[in-house]
Amino acid sequence: MVHLKRRYLVDCNLTETSSKIVASALQDPNSYLTELNLSFNDLQHGEEQIAQGLASPFCKLTNLRMQRCNLTEMSCRAVASALKSDSSCLKVLDLSNNDLQEPWLKHLTTAMQDERCKLEILELYNCKLTDQSCEHLASVIRSASSCLTEMDLSVNDLEDSGAMHLSQALLDDHSKVKTLKLWGCKLTDQSCAALVPALKCGSSRLTKLNLSDNELHDSGTNLLSDALADPRCKLEKLQLENCKVTDQSCTDLASALWSDSSRMKELMLRNNQLKDSGVELLSKALEQPHCQLETLQLQGCQLTARSCEALSTVLRSDSSRLTELDLSDNDLLDPGVELLSAALDDPGCKLEKLQLQGCKLTARSCETLSTVLRSVSSRLTELDLSDNDLRDSGVKRLSAALQDPRCKLQKLQLRECNLASPSCGALASAIQSNSDLKELNLSGNNLQNSGAKRLLRALREPRCNLEKLLTDSGDLVKLQRGRQQRSQPGARSCFRFPTQTYGRR
Repeated sequence: MVHLKRRYLVDCNLTETSSKIVASALQDPNSYLTELNLSFNDLQHGEEQIAQGLASPFCKLTNLRMQRCNLTEMSCRAVASALKSDSSCLKVLDLSNNDLQEPWLKHLTTAMQDERCKLEILELYNCKLTDQSCEHLASVIRSASSCLTEMDLSVNDLEDSGAMHLSQALLDDHSKVKTLKLWGCKLTDQSCAALVPALKCGSSRLTKLNLSDNELHDSGTNLLSDALADPRCKLEKLQLENCKVTDQSCTDLASALWSDSSRMKELMLRNNQLKDSGVELLSKALEQPHCQLETLQLQGCQLTARSCEALSTVLRSDSSRLTELDLSDNDLLDPGVELLSAALDDPGCKLEKLQLQGCKLTARSCETLSTVLRSVSSRLTELDLSDNDLRDSGVKRLSAALQDPRCKLQKLQLRECNLASPSCGALASAIQSNSDLKELNLSGNNLQNSGAKRLLRALREPRCNLEKLLTDSGDLVKLQRGRQQRSQPGARSCFRFPTQTYGRR
């Protein structure tokens, strides 16, 4: 007998009859179902049945996702009832992309304050919440019985008044929130000012904060930097993507990063006008022994090869802890990659993941990077060179490096690199001999059927350890899926890469 623990019924056009079947599984005392995803189904006609299933004392769900399900008050009442039942096991609840009216949200927040409620993660992305909604949610944060550790309230018009309600709640000794996501909430530097006391509060447990896609400007960023330097601040991950930050903020950010009390490990600054001058300031901080930063994302920050020169010094530094660097969508050109490659070949460099998508690179960069991949001292395991004009000549150089036993690369992204069938021959040889490479992305290239077949033959070789090949070729997907059906459990599989990916930060 197969005991299903997870059931994904996303966008399945569930009917009332389907909902009855789901409900019966939830009510079955012998059911092992703990994770259920009903997202992108209109549950209006089946909500009564789902409600009965959730109310069952035999329901063992710990993870429930109902994104864009056209929920009504009845659905919210049912979920609230499940949250505060004696047998409740729910720890993760995702109701994103539903229009949750204030009275409906009140049912949920009241239930979350019940001592029987075990909910830890709440996702209400794009639910048309307002500052008044934040008042209800703040009461949950303050509740002594609340178990809530993570909240995603992104893409709601909370504005500064809403952020202030949440910030005041985070000051409460009973607050257990560690992760707060507020990207795209129409916040300004006033929200930053409100959050500073919470970040400096000794009792605060906040370690991850996402304020991306808000107009914080340099004034807001400088306020946050002041908090980061405070010894009581526990923040380890900060996302300030597309926040209209400039190089003027980098002085204060750098001071916070090299503070001996800083705990920052991940800093996301994508799509801000930092320019080379800003990166040079940040680089000085990254060389300091007190700096804990491991991940730095600088995609689309108007950088040139000059930034690569500053960062190459960081990468060579014995005190640097940087393991992941994203420089995508910057005009680094081949000279910039040459500067980075010289550092990657240094024994002191700890970098494992490098993203150079859309950096106006050519085959010349592939030749430089192939030397790095062959190096004994290189630790690179993931490399993204997508959306660059590498062509077949560049990929042939990379493929030769992949065949070297010293190469440690596990994931290679080559989306939209103007590749054709000749690249497949070189890559086919590489994936047959490279024992470390597990994932290869070739989507958005004109590989043609002949190239796809060469890759397929390579996948069938027993020496090939590739686990995932992403491609636009429907023929390859069909052929590979057919082989998988005839193979033993655990066989490698091939997936079509979607033309667009929708996801939250």
